[in-house]
Amino acid sequence: MRSLRVVVTLADLAHLPRPGCSGANRNAFDSMLQDVGLGHWPDDAVEQFLWEHGADSRFLGHYGHLDLVALEWVDEQRTTAELVSATTADDMTWSDTVTASAASQLKYQPRGVQDSWNVNGTWLRPPLFLDGALRNPPQTELHLIEGHTRLGSLRGLLQLGAITEDATHRVLVAVAARPSSYHA
Repeated sequence: MRSLRVVVTLADLAHLPRPGCSGANRNAFDSMLQDVGLGHWPDDAVEQFLWEHGADSRFLGHYGHLDLVALEWVDEQRTTAELVSATTADDMTWSDTVTASAASQLKYQPRGVQDSWNVNGTWLRPPLFLDGALRNPPQTELHLIEGHTRLGSLRGLLQLGAITEDATHRVLVAVAARPSSYHA
């Protein structure tokens, strides 16, 4: 017997209360994600993509075409060179602002973030990228979903010579799940 696979898009979740809205409840949100087949998403992806920005009209415009159930998140190490060539949405230029002033931007970050860059030469929390093949239209480069300050800092620190092109950094990359691994 064939099982039914549910398609869930960002627009389907946009009506749910988020931080700053009355009725926002992360536990209820996580329970609902489990019910619609998104329980396999890592917490960093849920929090940064769905919880914090999932109702943002820009995010809906850029990522509303994605079947969220058909995405898998791969926890990877990528080189600085690969990451600085990632694309960003045209209307999300914050990473460019941070790149231009990376050294001064870092001093305004929480102590843990500063320590991670100063001691480990990388971010504290992995940013979210999309496999370029899933973009509309498709592309070959990675595409940054969330982590514009982190990517801008990386680009700026590379320009300053504080980070090398071959240094590696932890990222979460959304890729197309194989049909046999759908989680619905």
